[in-house]
Amino acid sequence: MNTEYTTVIKHEEEWWIGWIQEIPASIARDRG
Repeated sequence: MNTEYTTVIKHEEEWWIGWIQEIPASIARDRG
């Protein structure tokens, strides 16, 4: 298992992949 964590968020009809540390709090809160 990699030590680098990634997250996938769905925005409208597109999937966005990025580092958790770069995910804005508003988006992180929106995805649950």
